[in-house]
Amino acid sequence: MINFKPESVQCYQENSFMFIGVDSTTASSDFQIRVISDSLADKGVIPAIGKINLVFKGHPFADFNHEIIDAHKMQEMDSKIPFETLIMAEILPQKIGGMESSLYFSLPENYKIEYIVFEGTADDIEKNALAQIILHFNVITPQQIFFLTSSGNLFTCSI
Repeated sequence: MINFKPESVQCYQENSFMFIGVDSTTASSDFQIRVISDSLADKGVIPAIGKINLVFKGHPFADFNHEIIDAHKMQEMDSKIPFETLIMAEILPQKIGGMESSLYFSLPENYKIEYIVFEGTADDIEKNALAQIILHFNVITPQQIFFLTSSGNLFTCSI
């Protein structure tokens, strides 16, 4: 946090959505691009995030963050800035969602998470410890969890 200046972070707080990305051990760039496309579509499976400012917070070890940013012409939140810094500096965007991550536990209790996407299928939810903990602590509801089907389509969890 030394020399961190909140005003140096180019992020629109009002009317914005931050997509949380992951590295290649969790999901490919193509998969993440498809998830964002779905949430931008009027008739996608994931609830549409509407016409708002898109911000991408990629994983610090992902080598394809710019591929995702460029695919949707998103603003970039520097992946090297710890997510908790955004919380402490009170510069989180209005809405957040994206790939599975433990960082959702860092959010203030009253913060709105739009959706979380897990790779795998809904059949795997019982084996996915992170999904089980997120549901147990009511971080999100089952309707806010999405998976990839074997046919490559996204669908919501129905537990």
